[in-house]
Amino acid sequence: MGAGAAVRARDPGRARLGAWHVGRQGQVLCHVWGVRAHLAATGRTAPAVNLKVLVEGEEEALSSYLADLLDAHPEATDADLVMVSDTLLWRADTPAVCVGLRGSLNASLTVVGPGRDIHSGAVSGVAPNPVLELARLLGRLHDDDGRVAIPGFYDDVREPDDDERAAITALPWSDDHWVHRVDAGAVGGEAGWSPLERLWLRPAVEVLAVVAGDAVGPSRGAIPSQAEAEISVRTVPGQTVVTVAEQLRTWVEANLSDRVEHTLEIPMETTQEAYRTPPDLPALTALREAMGDGFDAEIGQMRNAGGSPASLLHDVTGAPVVFFGTGLPEDHWHDSDESVRVDLLHAGVATLACYWSRLADLPDGRGEG
Repeated sequence: MGAGAAVRARDPGRARLGAWHVGRQGQVLCHVWGVRAHLAATGRTAPAVNLKVLVEGEEEALSSYLADLLDAHPEATDADLVMVSDTLLWRADTPAVCVGLRGSLNASLTVVGPGRDIHSGAVSGVAPNPVLELARLLGRLHDDDGRVAIPGFYDDVREPDDDERAAITALPWSDDHWVHRVDAGAVGGEAGWSPLERLWLRPAVEVLAVVAGDAVGPSRGAIPSQAEAEISVRTVPGQTVVTVAEQLRTWVEANLSDRVEHTLEIPMETTQEAYRTPPDLPALTALREAMGDGFDAEIGQMRNAGGSPASLLHDVTGAPVVFFGTGLPEDHWHDSDESVRVDLLHAGVATLACYWSRLADLPDGRGEG
C-alpha cells in the first residue's frame, strides 16, 4: 500500500516545499495521525508545509501503473521533497533512519524438455529432464563464497563509504537474535561483508519459487515437460536494472543445456532502481532530529533490503527522497499474519508532528538547505 504528499511552505514568501509519502496500510494511518498531532501541538489550522498525499495500492506488484498515473497528473508531481514510508526501522529499542534501499527486478524462467509429460518408465535416462536442467542452472547462481556468479554483476556496484559502514557496524547485531526475529533458520551470504552490509549495501539474487511436475496430488511417475522458476534480483546504487537484466539473459543462455529450450521473461515496467538519499541533505538531518524527539532515543543509520518506487518519484519530481517507516522485520510483511506495532505507530506520529515544523524552519524553506 502506498501514499504520497507534496508540501508548500505556508509563508508565501518562502520557497515551495514538497513531500511524497509511500507506505503500507498502517503507515498511511501514521501520516494521518501525524498531521492531526502536528496541528494540535502547534495550534495551527493548516500544516507548516503543504502536503500532497498519494495512496498507491500496487507496491506489492512493483507499482507497474504508477508511472502512467504520475504522467497523467503532472500537477501532483510538483514537489521539492519526497518522503517514502514503505521502509523498516532496525529494532524497536534501536530505531534507525533509513538512507536508501535496493532496486529490484523479477524474472520468470521456463525450461522445456519433452513435448509433453512422459511416463518415466518409457524414457527415463534418455529424455531431457527440465527439472534437473533448471536445478543445475540455479545451483550455479552463486559461487562457494556466496557471490553472485553472473559475469559482470558487480562491475558497476558503487562501494559504500567508510562512514556508512561504521554507522551500520554500530547497530546491535547477533546471529541468534536475527534468526529468532525473522525465522530465518540461519545466517549466510557473501563472504567478506557483515550480515547487515549484505542486506543493505550489497546486491543479491534469490530464487522465490520453483514449480514442476505433479506439485499437487499423487505422482503420475512422469517426467514433466517443463519446469519454472521465479528469480528476484536486488540491485544497489551504481547498477541499473537494464544492464543487470541483460547480464541475466546472457548468463542463462550460456549456462543452460542445449538439450532443453527456455524462455526468460523480465517485465521491465515493474523494475525499480536503487536509491540513496544525499548524505548532506538538510531534510535528512531534520528527519533524524525529529525521530530523536518522536522515539526519545538515539537514532542510528540503516538502509532497507527491499525496494520501492523511490527512484521513479525522484526522476518524476526532480526532488530528493527521504525515507521514514515504522515497520520491523518481525512484522511478517507479505504474509498472512502481517502486523504492526501500535507503539511504534505512535512514535512515528510524534516524529511526523515534529518533522513538518522542522522542514518549514530550514533556511530557505526547502529540503535542500
